[in-house]
Amino acid sequence: MARIVDRKSFAKTFEHKQVDVDRIKHDRQLKKAVTEAGGSVGDLARADLNHDGRITGTKELKTLFKQVDRLERGGPANSFIASDDQGTALPAGKVFDRLALLAENKKAHVAAKDYPAPPQDYQRVKYDGHTVNERTRVMLERSEKFLGEMGYQKKIDLMQGSYHRGVSASAGTHDGGGAIDVNTKGLTHREIDKLVKSLRMAGFAAWSRDRSNGMVPHIHAIAIGDKEMVRGARSQVDAYFAGRSGLVGNAPDGNRDVGRPFPDWAKKYQ
Repeated sequence: MARIVDRKSFAKTFEHKQVDVDRIKHDRQLKKAVTEAGGSVGDLARADLNHDGRITGTKELKTLFKQVDRLERGGPANSFIASDDQGTALPAGKVFDRLALLAENKKAHVAAKDYPAPPQDYQRVKYDGHTVNERTRVMLERSEKFLGEMGYQKKIDLMQGSYHRGVSASAGTHDGGGAIDVNTKGLTHREIDKLVKSLRMAGFAAWSRDRSNGMVPHIHAIAIGDKEMVRGARSQVDAYFAGRSGLVGNAPDGNRDVGRPFPDWAKKYQ
């Protein structure tokens, strides 16, 4: 069955949320989707009626809906087809889906920013069957909270924890504390983006890795500020704050489109 988005369902998607205009203008995936649909990100940005840098509230979201609706050529008025009967996203639907990912829950964003620093507790515990310290466990629970607020209902599936020596593929970063790998097998790009974003919100330096990096698909993350992390992991945190990948060659951050929404307590580690 085709997925149809009308004014009401569009407004429901963005209820209590906001879309940063700067992200609209600079997100590469959104720009590609809008261009392919025959529009421009500038048209979407005009929905910021009061010019405060955010699109939120009834009037601005109504304007944003109109801009997305115009991307569907020849469709019914006041609604657009987001995906066809086979589940394939159509042009307006691709733009809508990307905007929904970029939108930030206003309450969740404030909560992530203002969360207190995790406890400096390095007792080793189990999380999803893997060894981590208590500090990392608390951060993972926060990440799952943020995921729930993004509408992601699955649990974080760890494939590797911390204090795991002798794993050459990890370049030793898992030898100490604060390092985790999250399994992303079978997940969509949108789900992976949500996972990366939630981990970053909780205070992890996190990146998705895949076969283009010569690796099994997963998310690699380091708990910022962990006192038991090894030197290689600390270098990856530095790379994260610098907007880089943390891999050999230190290319630009492949997940920069989701932003780096780390909490206030993590700023002192920059």
